[in-house]
Amino acid sequence: MESNPPSTDNRTRRFEMRLTEAEHEALLGMERSLGMARAEIVRHRVFGRTTQVANARQLMQQLDALGAELGRSGNNVNQLARHANTLNRQGTLGPAALAGINGALGDYTEIQHQIERKLRKLIRMMKQP
Repeated sequence: MESNPPSTDNRTRRFEMRLTEAEHEALLGMERSLGMARAEIVRHRVFGRTTQVANARQLMQQLDALGAELGRSGNNVNQLARHANTLNRQGTLGPAALAGINGALGDYTEIQHQIERKLRKLIRMMKQP
């Protein structure tokens, strides 16, 4: 059974430990790669607050890139819809082309819903202490 002490701003106890040079370098490397302070790394590892510690800066960059990609995909869908409307006005939008467009839009919509569900799950995980 995991015991997670309550996190407070009133930390009054101090803990020190000795490290080898290699351990110290490894800890410094973790600080740089995770973008976290040593104390937070130790708290996360010792008290099991999360199953995995992530680099918040890198995570935000990846989420930003995902958002940009979703925006580009949305633009592509808009272009496809405009093209379909043009073909429809010209009377050249056949059933096969319409079925292909509908299939592509359905696939896009399903993928977008999967991404949204995963993002909501990720946000909930980030909010947990």
